Amino acid sequence: MVIISSVGGSGSSFVAEQFQRHAWRVCLRPDGGGQKATHTEQQIFLERTRPFYSSWADESASLEQMFKQAYVKLSGKNESNLMLLCMTWGGLGLLNLVKEKPIFLVRDPIFAFNSYSGGGWRSGAESGGTRRIRYVEASGPNDKKWIDLWLGNFAYWIDTTNNAIRSIQENKGYIVRYHNFKEDWSKIPNVPPIHEEFSSKDDLKKLEGFLTQDTIDYIREKTDDIWNTVCEI
Repeated sequence: MVIISSVGGSGSSFVAEQFQRHAWRVCLRPDGGGQKATHTEQQIFLERTRPFYSSWADESASLEQMFKQAYVKLSGKNESNLMLLCMTWGGLGLLNLVKEKPIFLVRDPIFAFNSYSGGGWRSGAESGGTRRIRYVEASGPNDKKWIDLWLGNFAYWIDTTNNAIRSIQENKGYIVRYHNFKEDWSKIPNVPPIHEEFSSKDDLKKLEGFLTQDTIDYIREKTDDIWNTVCEI
């Protein structure tokens, strides 16, 4: 089993689609319920794991308990073409404990935040970004409440990226940087060659009229040290 962790806006949709095109089975973000306005964490977990095994999770089940269940059940299948794509488990550090070497997808926080907030290729009044911002009762993508949630315990950019760095330092995982996707991905063994189809969508024009300079400066201030470490890997 291949395990992949990605903060929202970091290219996970492309990765999932490519794995499926290469005839892999993908357990898609079973830990994403906290970011869904219409589902509880337990509901989304059940919905996305039941096609793979007889799952269970009552209303009191924690993210860690759900992770342990999914990891044991999915890894126990011993399927070479099974991929688990995670959203929050990577931010909680749970993927640093598995026997496999997880792949962390990381992207420049400005572009990742822009995409996740609805300023990327899936823009519009009913984009996922718009729904998520409304769900947390923020006024828009430049609301500091929303920015802090994305960096913190809603999308876990800071914690997930720190855990990705730790995995590299301990030789327990891989980092695939969006801006260096083709080279980074090509070095990972036993994965489909999805890098051959990759095309970067980082474009400064997408920020214009969507993110203010104050927002960009604030995110840079909070993330520069972490991002510089990633770029130096």
